[in-house]
Amino acid sequence: MKQKKAQKRISLAVLSSPTIPEAIAYFLTAKRAENVGKRSLKLYEYHLGRFAKFAESEGISLIENVNSFLILTYLASVVDIWKPSTRHIAFRNIRTLTYWYEDFADSDYQSPCRKMRASKIPKNKKPTVDLETFRALLSGCIGWNADRDKALLLFAFDSAMRMNEIRELNIENVDLITGRVEILHGKGDKFGITNVSAPTLRALRKYLKPRSATRGVEPLFAASTDARLSINGLWSILLRVQDRAGVEIHGFHSFRRGFGTEFIRNGGDVSTLQKIYRHSDVSTTISYLGLTDNDITRAHNAANPVTRL
Repeated sequence: MKQKKAQKRISLAVLSSPTIPEAIAYFLTAKRAENVGKRSLKLYEYHLGRFAKFAESEGISLIENVNSFLILTYLASVVDIWKPSTRHIAFRNIRTLTYWYEDFADSDYQSPCRKMRASKIPKNKKPTVDLETFRALLSGCIGWNADRDKALLLFAFDSAMRMNEIRELNIENVDLITGRVEILHGKGDKFGITNVSAPTLRALRKYLKPRSATRGVEPLFAASTDARLSINGLWSILLRVQDRAGVEIHGFHSFRRGFGTEFIRNGGDVSTLQKIYRHSDVSTTISYLGLTDNDITRAHNAANPVTRL
């Protein structure tokens, strides 16, 4: 183990006091080698690139001269333009870079983030979709693409999948008999499995029948041109349907949170929900739930051990 780490240090020994952009470039190369997902890489590139430009404007060019005061000054400079959650992400990305350089650089450098704490994120209740709202939403699936739109929205709510995961699905990834769904490119480019129920399968078969799709590699949800729907295309469908139905949906991710809330209300357990969501930390799963005080009261009354004495 020590020999392997020594080899890594030697490989970066050529970087004698690298500049911040040089360190970022090597960091991104290392993350690509670790198969970090594309979205994570883009976030690293964006936030670290902004930080490098700020450091340059402050007269600091070398990664080893980055200190806690510089990081705090940078985060303070974006208070008025970024939400707390975005500033939190920015700090985490800078921290990850400095931790990485500390481990791999051939020097005694120590990350200034070791004495810093990430800013707290206000715990606002995240929007979800309940069954009543979802039923109303489906009433907006009318017109030329009604079958597609209904199948898409049922699938989004039923599968608890992320929007981009749904967009990248091909017909062959869904078993139209059993409801098993193979997620080839989940978050972090990870493979996963989920399921959809009979009503969603009926809607899917109705939508796919006139398409005469014989090749399994064709996109599951397609535009009128048979091309794969873009992210903007999915958003357009949701906005159009919700306008017709007279309801407001806060994005596709609210379907994912709504699924979890209804799953728990129907007697599902958090451990199983964590696996459906494919979360590595159960606390992330819990944060998705939009349970009300009435939900907690009903659960307490139903499971309270004292009532069975």
